Amino acid sequence: MKAAPIIICSIIALLGFSALSLFLTYQSVHDNAVSWEATLEKKNGETEAVLSRVTTSVQQTAGVVEIYASDVKDAIKAAVEGRYGKEGSKAVFQMIQEKNPTVSDKLYLKLADLIGGGQKEVQIIQTQKLEVCASYKKELGYLIRGQILRVQGFPKADLALQCRVISDSSTRSAMETGLQQPIKLR
Repeated sequence: MKAAPIIICSIIALLGFSALSLFLTYQSVHDNAVSWEATLEKKNGETEAVLSRVTTSVQQTAGVVEIYASDVKDAIKAAVEGRYGKEGSKAVFQMIQEKNPTVSDKLYLKLADLIGGGQKEVQIIQTQKLEVCASYKKELGYLIRGQILRVQGFPKADLALQCRVISDSSTRSAMETGLQQPIKLR
């Protein structure tokens, strides 16, 4: 008779431990999904911030290059007109060595550095985002944890949208068709 209360208490303790274990698993799976979705949202925000900053910097630097080139052109025009008049020199042969202003390549190099640095930052963020997407999709595909996530209503975020990679049209076309076109610089 004394063994019965011990067995009953043991069974209750075992059931309580099992229920607690299931609850903690349920909570852990839920918390991980919330964390993944928050990280995806954060990575998309980081990508947008970097792209915006780089785009603005490139546009501003390109504007400076354009203004600088225009100013150099105006300075050369003024220098030539100052020496030879509006019609320029009418000489058939002229023995003058001139030193005209030139457009510095430093602004173009700065522009190239801005673009390259910005692209690298975006690449790093996108790679991190893809790692989070892969982990989340893997978790959703697992038998037990995936079922728990679906019961909890996950994914709440649109993974097709959240996990979309920022790309250009020629790369996207190459990925869809399997054919890559040569890069055209002009």
